[in-house]
Amino acid sequence: MDVLFRQESNFFYLTGVDQPGYHLIIDINKEKSILFAPKMHSDEIMWVGEPDSLAEQQKIYDVDEIKYSDEIDNTITQLSPSTIHTINEVFDNQTIKKYESMINLRMPEKVSLLTDSLNLIELWTSVA
Repeated sequence: MDVLFRQESNFFYLTGVDQPGYHLIIDINKEKSILFAPKMHSDEIMWVGEPDSLAEQQKIYDVDEIKYSDEIDNTITQLSPSTIHTINEVFDNQTIKKYESMINLRMPEKVSLLTDSLNLIELWTSVA
């Protein structure tokens, strides 16, 4: 039996995305949203069809920028945020240490876990 996917409510409110595997960064200082879409494997495309292009998804979801999910780490490094807030508590200690070292954060003062939902990562960044 397949388990039906239900998007996390706050993420759906912010993006309108009702598909799994998406992530969102909001740069509060620049008032810019970056949506990260999952790359679909060829075997998935055979069953569900070709996904919308990134440009089409950017129009559909009305975000400032869209990238593939494998670009999250590089984007966070480029943004060099002083603070990360996350809607979902999906960071285990290893992930927190990775991001802490990427952006020179000291824990726990600089990372706020806003809820304990476990669906997706959504990062709200505050760039210094």
